[in-house]
Amino acid sequence: MQHQDDLENLPFVSLLDIDPHERLASLEKDIAGLTAAELRAKGLAAVDTDSLLALVCLERAFSDIQTPEIASALGFCLAKERTQFDRAVELCRLALEKEPAIAKHYLYLGRVFLMQGKKNEAIAVYMEGLSYGEDAELIADVRLVGTRRRPLIPILRREHLLNRSLGYIIEKVSRRKRPSRP
Repeated sequence: MQHQDDLENLPFVSLLDIDPHERLASLEKDIAGLTAAELRAKGLAAVDTDSLLALVCLERAFSDIQTPEIASALGFCLAKERTQFDRAVELCRLALEKEPAIAKHYLYLGRVFLMQGKKNEAIAVYMEGLSYGEDAELIADVRLVGTRRRPLIPILRREHLLNRSLGYIIEKVSRRKRPSRP
């Protein structure tokens, strides 16, 4: 078992002790004086690891450099950190209009939809992104979210007893037909 001192040195524990307003002020001070290009690079590098740092950097960079890359990443960060979903979707869609073949834009828009609880919209966006070519992150998100087949009897709801019973029976039969793994 770790001692209290060891726990305090872990990054996630130390972040929990920091007031968000203090951290925001600290980040603002850290990035003061950086050029727009430096802010862009620092923000894009931090999107997956520290979305608050990314948000601060990308907001500053976006005022000078309005690229689709910054717009979609900023949209994702706005949704994650500030729950500004409308603005986030707007920025991600703006990026997709300008660069429709870039998978990262679809990834961020899909994640924004997931944060909103719009799973079907997220899957549709992921699938649209995959239509331009395979992307490991999009595929991983689709697998994580999961997709469902249509109900066996489409005129009945998925939860209807007939759909559930038939689905259960077909699943059992198909498991028997699969070869067993050694």
